[in-house]
Amino acid sequence: MIAAAPPDADLDALVHGPLDGVRMIEASAGTGKTWALCGLVVRLLLETPLTLPQILVVTFTKAAAAELRARIRDRIASAAALIAGTGASGSDAFVESLLQRLQAEGAAPDALASRLTRALQAFDEASIFTIHGFCQRALAELPLSVGLAPAPTLLEDDTPLRRQVAQDFWRLRIAAMAGGDPSTLAFGALLLRRQDSPDSWAERLRERLRQPLAELRWPVDLPADPGALMAGAPVGRWSALADAHHAVTGLWRAERTRLIARATDALPRLPRNVYSPERLAEAIDGADQLLDLPWTALAAGAVPGGLARLGSARLVVRKGEVPLSPHPFDAALQALLELAGAAADDLARARLALLREFLVGAPAALQRLKQAERVAGFDDLLLDLHRGLSGPDAAGRTGLAAALRSRFPAALIDEFQDTDPLQYTIFQQLYGDGRSPVALVGDPKQAIYSFRSADLPTYLLARAQATARSTLRDNQRSTRALLNGLNGLFTRHARPFMEDGLDYTPVRFGSKPRARLGGANGDPIAPALQLWTLPGSADGGGWLHVAPARRAVAQACAGEIARCLDDGRQGRLTLDGRPFAGGDVAVLVRTHAQGREMRRELAALGVASVELSQASVFASLDAEAAELVLAAVLEPNRLGAVRAALATDWYGWTAAQIEALADAPDAWSGPLLRFAEHHARWRRRGVAPMLRRLVRDDGVMARLLAR
Repeated sequence: MIAAAPPDADLDALVHGPLDGVRMIEASAGTGKTWALCGLVVRLLLETPLTLPQILVVTFTKAAAAELRARIRDRIASAAALIAGTGASGSDAFVESLLQRLQAEGAAPDALASRLTRALQAFDEASIFTIHGFCQRALAELPLSVGLAPAPTLLEDDTPLRRQVAQDFWRLRIAAMAGGDPSTLAFGALLLRRQDSPDSWAERLRERLRQPLAELRWPVDLPADPGALMAGAPVGRWSALADAHHAVTGLWRAERTRLIARATDALPRLPRNVYSPERLAEAIDGADQLLDLPWTALAAGAVPGGLARLGSARLVVRKGEVPLSPHPFDAALQALLELAGAAADDLARARLALLREFLVGAPAALQRLKQAERVAGFDDLLLDLHRGLSGPDAAGRTGLAAALRSRFPAALIDEFQDTDPLQYTIFQQLYGDGRSPVALVGDPKQAIYSFRSADLPTYLLARAQATARSTLRDNQRSTRALLNGLNGLFTRHARPFMEDGLDYTPVRFGSKPRARLGGANGDPIAPALQLWTLPGSADGGGWLHVAPARRAVAQACAGEIARCLDDGRQGRLTLDGRPFAGGDVAVLVRTHAQGREMRRELAALGVASVELSQASVFASLDAEAAELVLAAVLEPNRLGAVRAALATDWYGWTAAQIEALADAPDAWSGPLLRFAEHHARWRRRGVAPMLRRLVRDDGVMARLLAR
């Protein structure tokens, strides 16, 4: 018999709750989402006639799928060991409570053990996929029966095809508008200012394809034909704008000193909420910039900041004050600003109309191109399966959904907070009737960050449509002090996330042992949760620019890490009784650039670090150095190639050392001979033995490790 597990409301809901219907399981980080999902797999195996291949488990990355596969197998094996009496009592409260209930209901231990044994024997057939892997499997197994084409070759990256579609559109619709008339010159200036290009529009297409069900909303007054809008502009608009620009710049050149003195003298009489010495200086600087700006830039919306304060509409004294002496510049500038504003509005509408035309037609054009080349991207898999489930053929749609439900009668969706509307629609089409066992496991708070196109409204909709909902509250990862700090921080406000339906559920301290961080005797040495603020600017203004602020954050973080590591070396900071070390620290950043800056600041303090990112290794400085060294070994007689290799981190020559070689040609014989020897070894024995010898004999490893 299995010993009774301690009572727990959340555990009880997972063990005794119904399996049929859509169950939402919510949990914060560290509370056991994967643990609960693996437990539900064991429940389905023991309480239903389903086999392991019939239980669909979906997550969102290959790494997560691999981890789930290992965790599910271990959980099934540990459950089998508990039934056989060889498992440690108290090692799995979920499974122990489940087995106790099933045995109390009359289930024979031998029958339960047999089901788990069969699952382990067939584990290679387990249906554990990424979302794209599931779609690929569904389309590969069931295409012909529902009228879909056989699965094409899968593309890791469809950027070249998207770029081709954008380039075709750009050539046919935008480049064709090029010409010498004023409207196309102004429109070209707008495109340059907005950094529009085929490449940037290819990225807009990528964003569109990531959310194909999203509704595109545009201003209601966009023209059907952008070219007609510009051609149909009021007669003389562009020449009037050019003339107004010429008149204003001429007046400013001739009267600049007088105009500045007039505005400065009137400053005490001007509205204080609009004018100040700093704002007037900004307006004067804007007028100076106007001298170097062509009129086409103004039509594109590039009006210098603050310039409008010198126009007649703004440059008006307060009521009761002596008016400014009249000057033709005021009215001329106001006329220029109004002409430029009207032109910029029309050009912006023309640009949006072109962008609308592109985003409406480009997805179909891209699909035709992929069909012609018999390829598909990852997002195409989702879209194809969605079309197969919701296409115009009702019989085919029903057949595909029924076939997939027959193949996978139960589904468990991990990391559900990362689900986008298209993915949720697919699962809803398959399991929305509520008759199949479905579990959606996720953390709604993480949906705020929109990882992998996650959509918070989609999550909240799924929660509202779920037939049951439970919450895991026991954190098995963080310390009690940190959990208390987080609970105190997020419960100070009734709506900490400012979103209806998205609340903070206080987390409890779980029973799983943790590593203990503290002083030499294990006692806490600092508050578990700390919020740091940056000091104000050096000039006392209270504001910091972005670049200095980021640098200050990185320096402060690096300094704290260096202090902790020093305390570890001195025995003042320990982790589970051992000295605190560098491998115990992780720094989370938002961008690769911030990660590189963090590494630089740590290196400046003598702290080695490793940056984990999804960037290609071929885009790294180390790859560039390796390429330069290999190029020099390949052609050791090319002085330029050898110089470039010597300047890399592999060899560490300074510019002065390399320049000194130029003044002493005989000194080149040493480096050239060394690279010639490496070249001969490469030809004789291959690249790997050559590189091993080069790294050893030329001291490369010592220089790289010194970083």
